[in-house]
Amino acid sequence: MPRPPRKVILPAHRPKLKIDWKEVNRALECGCTGMQIASVLGMCSDTLYDRCITEQGVTFSEYKQNHSAKGEFDILAKMHEDALGKSKIKGNATLLMRLAEVRVGHKSAKDVSLAITSFADLSKIASSGQLENLLAQGELASDDQVAAEKEDL
Repeated sequence: MPRPPRKVILPAHRPKLKIDWKEVNRALECGCTGMQIASVLGMCSDTLYDRCITEQGVTFSEYKQNHSAKGEFDILAKMHEDALGKSKIKGNATLLMRLAEVRVGHKSAKDVSLAITSFADLSKIASSGQLENLLAQGELASDDQVAAEKEDL
């Protein structure tokens, strides 16, 4: 007599997707949102948020804040290395400045207006090195430039 076929027992739910938290960390450092990360992982954003609580012990907001801050630190550190000439690998300076504006809230010298109301303000700016930068970028006129403009009038 032949054997009866085996019954296959199917689970009542979908199997849990494995979350690679290192990949999630990297995406957060790059500035991705929870919805973007969940989409790449092939799950609903609510599932990602719930799994963050159960597997990491914190809400996704807290988790994101910690790892996004590392990405911002990396941008500032790279800017610092480039400014001091310590960078061994040349990057794209324009892209780095754009990232600094968007992610870190860095303002370019053209966006910063200086109100010099006294000699004390001027000496603070000069001692911080900001005066030379603004002169080099053409934001402030040197004494020679002011004198030339007065002669033209």
